[in-house]
Amino acid sequence: MSLKPKKVSEIKKIQKKMYSKTREDLFDVLSEKGSLEDAKKRARKMYQEFLDAKISSMSAMVPATRVFELVEELEGYLNN
Repeated sequence: MSLKPKKVSEIKKIQKKMYSKTREDLFDVLSEKGSLEDAKKRARKMYQEFLDAKISSMSAMVPATRVFELVEELEGYLNN
């Protein structure tokens, strides 16, 4: 899993500019630089790679998470 070099440099620029997990416009800023669909695909692929390697403990799957499943579930509610 790797981002295109251009996107990595853009993300680093964002990080240098007042990065905060509580920043109210963080999702909007990141959405301008990338795609939610691409992020979900990368997350699902990373998670599947761990499963394919017979690693099933979430604590051993760092940095993979299953947040993409939550996002997809919430999208279902938002799209109805």
